[in-house]
Order: sequence, then C-alpha cells, then structure tokens
Amino acid sequence: MEPANWTISKLVQKFLDKEIKLPEIQRKYVWKRDKVRTLIDSIYKGYPSGSILLWETDQPPDTRDAAVEKNSTHEFGTTLLLLDGQQRLTSLATVLSGIPIKSKVGASIKETSVEVYFNMNHPDSYQEYDTSDEFKNTADDYTYEDEEEQDKEHLIFQLKSKKIENKPYWIPVTKLFREGLGSVLEEKGITSNDPNYNKYLQRLGVLYNRKDNYHYPVQILNKDKSYAEVTDVFVRVNSAGMKLRTADLALAQITSRWIGSMELFSQVVAECQDKNFDLDEGFLMKCLVSVSTGQNRFQFINKIPLQQFKDDWEKTKKGIHFAIDFLKENAKIETSGILLYPFIIVALVCLAVKNNYKFSNDLERQVLRWVYAASMWGRYSRGATETALDVDLSAINKHKNPVEYMIKNILAQSGRLKIEESDIEGKNTRSAFFTMSYVLAKHNNAKDWGSGIVISLQHVGKEFKNNYDHIFPRSKLESFLKKRYVDDQKVKRMVNDIANIAFLRKQNNSKSNKLPQEYFKTIVNEHGEEALLAQNITVDDSLWVLENYEAFLKDRRRRLVDGINDIMEKLETNQLVIEKPLREILSEGESLQVEFKSSLRWDYKQNKINEKLADPILKTLVAFMNTDGGTLYVGVGNDGDILGIEKDFGDWRQANWDGWSQAFTNIINTRIGKEYHGYIKPTPIISDNKTVAKIEIKKSLKEVFVDPNKPTSEFYIRAGTTTQKLNSKEMVKYIRDNFHS
Repeated sequence: MEPANWTISKLVQKFLDKEIKLPEIQRKYVWKRDKVRTLIDSIYKGYPSGSILLWETDQPPDTRDAAVEKNSTHEFGTTLLLLDGQQRLTSLATVLSGIPIKSKVGASIKETSVEVYFNMNHPDSYQEYDTSDEFKNTADDYTYEDEEEQDKEHLIFQLKSKKIENKPYWIPVTKLFREGLGSVLEEKGITSNDPNYNKYLQRLGVLYNRKDNYHYPVQILNKDKSYAEVTDVFVRVNSAGMKLRTADLALAQITSRWIGSMELFSQVVAECQDKNFDLDEGFLMKCLVSVSTGQNRFQFINKIPLQQFKDDWEKTKKGIHFAIDFLKENAKIETSGILLYPFIIVALVCLAVKNNYKFSNDLERQVLRWVYAASMWGRYSRGATETALDVDLSAINKHKNPVEYMIKNILAQSGRLKIEESDIEGKNTRSAFFTMSYVLAKHNNAKDWGSGIVISLQHVGKEFKNNYDHIFPRSKLESFLKKRYVDDQKVKRMVNDIANIAFLRKQNNSKSNKLPQEYFKTIVNEHGEEALLAQNITVDDSLWVLENYEAFLKDRRRRLVDGINDIMEKLETNQLVIEKPLREILSEGESLQVEFKSSLRWDYKQNKINEKLADPILKTLVAFMNTDGGTLYVGVGNDGDILGIEKDFGDWRQANWDGWSQAFTNIINTRIGKEYHGYIKPTPIISDNKTVAKIEIKKSLKEVFVDPNKPTSEFYIRAGTTTQKLNSKEMVKYIRDNFHS
C-alpha cells in the first residue's frame, strides 16, 4: 500500500469532484448529526480521528452515489474508491461546502443540512468537556440504536437551534469555511474595538485553517488488486475495527460476487420505505440468508453458490412484501416505527416462502397470535436474539405446523401468554405492550377525538409519536404528583405510563392542555361515549380528575389487559373475525353489499376534477343505509383494479388521507346529514403504494335521502349489484315495510 498524508481540503475536493467514489460494497451514510458535531470538535482540538483507505483502479466496478455531491465535469484516468472513511468524508464535505446530505426515502430524495455552530467565547480549557473518546477506536463506528437527537451540552460546538442562533458569540461553521473570518465577525457586529477581538480572531483562524493543516493518514491499495481482494480487505478492516454490523459485511461479500445486486437490494429498500417500513440492505441480507440456509448467521455466506443466491433472492423479495402487507393489513402494525423487534419480519418471510405466500384462515390466526406474543414477550429482545431466531427458523423448516412450536418457544421463555396488570404497570411508549394497546384500539375502531377520523398510521411513517398523547396533560400532572411523591423517577413513570396515553393527533385542539374533566365531556357530546370506550377509557367522570389519577390508571390498565387478552384468546379459539385482504375482496367483484367507485372527484375520462362525481357515491351510501348496509371502496375501478384516491387530493391544503376524509365528511354533512355519521365509517387501506378508502355502512334505523332538505331529494335502495332510485309510490311502500312497525 502507498501511504500518504492529505489535508481535509484535498480529500473533500477529490470527493466532491468525484475523483474519490464509493464502491457498491459501501453502505449508505448513516451518521446522526451529533456525530458530525463531535468530529468537528475533535478536528478543532487537533485530536486524531482515524485514517482513510482508498483503492486506485483504472477499471472501477459498480459505484454508488455519495450522499453529498455537486455537479462535476472532471474526468480522471484513474478512480479512487473509498473503502474506509465514508462517514467522516461525507460529514466534512457537507460542513465545508454547505451541500446538503441526500438520502433516498422510498421513491423520493430527502435533503438534510447539518449545521454546526462554534462558540468563539468558549473556555480556555478543554478538559471538563473532552469528547475525544468518542473517536477512540474509529470515526466510522455505527450502532443500530433507536436514537432521538438529544444534543448534549457542549461548550465549543453545538448543532443549530434557535437558542444557539441568537447567542452573540456562536457562529455557523459552514459560513466560516465558505466566506472566511471577516464575514462572520462582521455579521456578529464584532470589531477591533471589542476587548476580545484578537482572541476571537485567533480561534476562528485555528478552526478555519484546520482544512489545510489537519492531515489524515491515507493508505492507497495498488491497481494490481482485484475487486475480490479489495472486498476481502474491506471486510477485514471493518471487522477488526468493529465499524460495521455483520450484516453490512455480508452485504459487501454478496455484492462483490453478484455485480449490480446492490441496485436490486436498494430498490426493495425503497419499496419497503414507501410502505412505511424502514428496512435497510443489511436487514434484507438477514432475510436472504435465512431463506437460503435455514439459519440467520452469516458465517457460511461464501459457501452458498451464487446462482442459489439469485434464485433465493426472488423468493425473499416476494416474502418481504408478503410479510409487510401481513403486518399492515392483518396485524394492524402499520409501520416499522411500532414494531420493536424487526426479527419478527425475518420469521414471517420464511413462513411466507414455506407456504407459497398464502396463509389459510387457520394459519393466519396462528401467525397473528405468534406475532403479538413474540412482540409482547420480547421473543427477540433478551440477549441471544440470533439464537432465538435460529430456533424458530428450525421449527419453520422441520415441522409441518411450525407456528405451534414457535409459540411453545415463547412459552418456554416467558412462562405464559396471558398478560396481567403488573406487566404493563410503569411501562412507557417504548414497550411492546404499548404496540398492543394500539392494535387493541384499531380492533375497537377507535377514532381521533378532534377529527372523528378512525386512527391510522398509514401516512405517518416513523412519526408515530405525533399520533399519541397524554390523556392527563404532562405539565399539570407532573406538578400535581410532585406534591405527593419525592421520587422524581416514580413521578416520571406515572406520567408516561401506557395507561395515560391515547391515540390522537398531538395537534388535537379539543384537548390542548386541558384536564380530562374539562375536555372529555366535549368529546362525549360530539362523538358519544364510544369515543372513550374504544380507547379503553372509563366513562365514569369521577376518575377524570387529578385527585383520582391513580385510580384512573388502575381502571385503564385493567381495560387494556382484558382487551388484549380477549384478542389473544379469540385468536386461539378461532373466534376473532379476521377481514380478508383487500386484493381478495376486490377479486370477488361487486355484490349486494360491496360496491366500487373510482374516485370522489377526479374524472378519469376528462382527466380533471369533477365535483359531480360525489353524487354516485352519495347514492350508494344512502342505498346501503336504506337496505342492509355494505362496504363501498373508493379508489377502485369497476374491474377491481386499484386506482387509489391520490388524484382526488388536487389543490387541497391537506393533500393526504386527512384532507380526503374531511372533504368526505363535509359532503355527508351537507348532502345527507350530520346525524348519519354513526352509520358511516371511512378508513384508509394502502395497497401497491396507493390509498383506497374503505367505507363501511350500517343499516339506518330510519329512512335516508340524498339532499333531504331540497324538493329534489332522492331515495335509493340496493338491489343485487346495483343502486336503484325509487319513485314516490315505491318509496312510500318501502319505508312503510322496512322502517315503520
């Protein structure tokens, strides 16, 4: 290898000019913003922050786009492929240039700026807040932790915030590198008359000049190395430094043998993200190896023939989509944000492959019961997760009815499946029991208290936290409990207890910062007691006050536990009614109680918005309410093809399900009547990345008309697969026979 020492400026310039590229074996940029801040801190202090490993080649293999790029017309006879140092070099490139970091989220590209601020007036000594140990082994280490960006108190560098922006001596690092010392001092209004001017100037100079006087040790592999040898070096270097997960190393080995495969894997990652499941290429490798070998470890990966990998990838890809659709549509786990243990997906993929991607009704109930039990009891959370997964994979491969054995594995670990109140006491939103409380609310058809729309996470991705909130507001509850208890941790646990969390939008205006005794009455008046009961909340108003908060928690815990146990028992005894998947329903066509409509207002023939298209939907709703009820699917063609309702969104301010639901609600209010909302329940279903509005309609207790307050009001019933209008004589007889005793 050829050793060298290159400045930050030289490395970043070569990176931005694309003389340094990323080989396909490299993973994506994964650093969180606080890691970038710490890197800049280490460089400012002159601490070492690792080395750079490159491979010089005249014939580079497939490469992948860097997360920070600019348009470059430079052409080079040789290419330098970056084998070690991607996270640091990408971070330095964005800080020095201001070019945002690009990441692919589903089918779209997301741009993120990392803005670090420097304190010119920092203390002289670094000792009290030395952060260099974060780079003790390597600057590229990576963990798979569930991180929230909680900025620690650093006195030299901070991530951008309103607080930092407004402080007089904090300046943006990128602005300094791009415009120089004078510009940032002038913007802050600091002149040579300031007694600390020279100190600030000296410190800015130290940071600014680091781009030209801070050197990285660079090692360059010679051109005579083959791609296979380079991959071997990449794996060994990263294994020794513990920088990559074993899944990333396996990915490198597979892509080096299967040229062009990274693009195939990344495409499936994007498809999963479109379904709100944030899986990466390394996780897909776990699924692929499990399908190929019947175990999930990577030690035999190089012994698997390449053609077998290619064949098994097609099975795995289909199994991944099946597993996600099963979780979303059947298990009501709509995003990876509420699935705490992703290894559940691996087992589901293998079950799907074994059963040719079809679950009978009996198997579906068994698998649902296993998914819920594995989640609640942390089947893949207690240390030896890979061992536990291998045990379950063995059951899948060896037994005709493997789920029975998989449930026994959980029982051997937990001792029981039935949960007790003590199991959820003190648990917070990071508990799998919280996930089950959401599943329970979905089974109860719970609605958001503000909009009245059935709760759903189909469009929120990772932002699950924006769709639940404290029942007793945190601020008022904390101050009340602190008067009773001196233990702050106990107070925190009580405030954030699962039993104090309901599923509703945090922006819910009807709740705000009010106590239940104030806002529950409004909810009951607007939506009925069912709005509370569906979220397993008592209608006993004596428990809605702060003084009885602990009794409220106990009551709600009991309700949650009873509800969850009821779901599990009904799954075991085949008593739980499980809805058919959307595609199966649509394949059966329209019937007496099923109708399809293409849209609420988008005219596919004229290719534009047509508000009159609401009329046939209103007629169908009225017909179902006047007959025996039924289900209307909007966003579906006459032949059962899924069109989606996205074209309905048009110029709405809320171009999403919420906007569509609100428009639909307004049409009901003005054309049928507010009093009929109790008979109509719209919910979104995502299929093929398109939203279908499923509208369940119950039979009304009295006759229903379209435009009842107009002389031209119309009365409809359902006859066979059609909606029929009755004339005056027919209507009178029908109403007399069906609505009056």
